[in-house]
Amino acid sequence: MTPPIFIDKKIIGSKVYIKSNLIKMKRSPFQIKIPKLNSDIAYLGGAIFGDGNLTLIKRKVSKYPRTKLRIINSSKNFLKYLNKIFLDNFNANGKIYKKKNSNCYILEINSKIIWLYFTKVIGMKAKKKINLHIPSIFRTKTMLKYFIAGLFDTDGYYSNGRFGIMMTRKNYNFLKEIKLLTKKFYKFNFLGPYKDKINLNGKIHERARINLSTFCNSEFRKIIPLKIKNGSGRI
Repeated sequence: MTPPIFIDKKIIGSKVYIKSNLIKMKRSPFQIKIPKLNSDIAYLGGAIFGDGNLTLIKRKVSKYPRTKLRIINSSKNFLKYLNKIFLDNFNANGKIYKKKNSNCYILEINSKIIWLYFTKVIGMKAKKKINLHIPSIFRTKTMLKYFIAGLFDTDGYYSNGRFGIMMTRKNYNFLKEIKLLTKKFYKFNFLGPYKDKINLNGKIHERARINLSTFCNSEFRKIIPLKIKNGSGRI
C-alpha cells in the first residue's frame, strides 16, 4: 500500500504514486508537483473564492472526473494568466473554453490532487459559496494581501473612487473578516458590512457589501498586488 502524502502535516490522499517530488493518482497519466505555501497559492485561493468553485460530482452522475476546479471570468487572457500559475506551481494546468450563451470563459482543472490540495491542505470547502471564511493558512500579514488581491481581481469592483466587494448576505461574516483582518495588518478602513438588496433580472437578491474609505485607496493599491487595475465597474 502506498503511504499517504503529507503536506504541512495534512493528508491529501493515499492512493497515489510517488516519483521524486511528483505524485500521481492511480490510473492518471499526470504527475503533479505539490507546492509549498506561497504568494501564488494565496492569490489562486482568492480567485477561487471570487469567481471559482470546487465541486464534487456524485458517483451516479459521473464516473470520471468527479472532482472539478473551475474559475469563470469575462477575460480569457486573465484565465490564461491563472492557468500559467497553476502550471508553474503544480506542473499541471487546465483547459479554457467559452461558456455557452455567455460572454464569459471557464478555466477547468480536473486534477484530483490539485482539488485535494485546495480542500485538504488549504481548507477550502467544496460546496456553494455561502458562509465563507478566510482559510487560516492565509490569515497572516504576509499571505493575506495576495488572497485579497485574487479576491478583488475577480469579485471586487471600483466605483465612485473607491474599492468594494458585494456578496450574498449569507457571506456577511466573511466580509466582516476581511474588514477586521485588513485593518489589523494593513490599517485599511473598510466601511460596513452593509446589508441591502439588488434587483437582477426581475428578482430581488439580498446582498452584503463593504467599501474601502477613499482615504485608503492609495495604500490599498500600494500594498495589495492587484493584477487587474482598470475596467468598467471592475478593478
